[in-house]
Amino acid sequence: MDVGKSSAVSEVAEEEESDGAELYAEGDEKAAEAIAGLVRAYHETGSSGDKVFDKRVRVTLAGMDAALEWITSQNPEVLRRE
Repeated sequence: MDVGKSSAVSEVAEEEESDGAELYAEGDEKAAEAIAGLVRAYHETGSSGDKVFDKRVRVTLAGMDAALEWITSQNPEVLRRE
């Protein structure tokens, strides 16, 4: 499997572009609070209400799934518990 071309990552990345959702500046305390609220909402309901944030979460999770799939394909013992 070529992790760089994972179909799950590609599908999410090709979704419709942002509808102008706000971007948050690094280091801004209000932005950190806003992002924490988005994380909580996404964790609790599966949607934060912010299309851009939700898309970033889905892309990140798809990338993590692809990476773990590749790691375990290279060494199936890596995730085995003793």
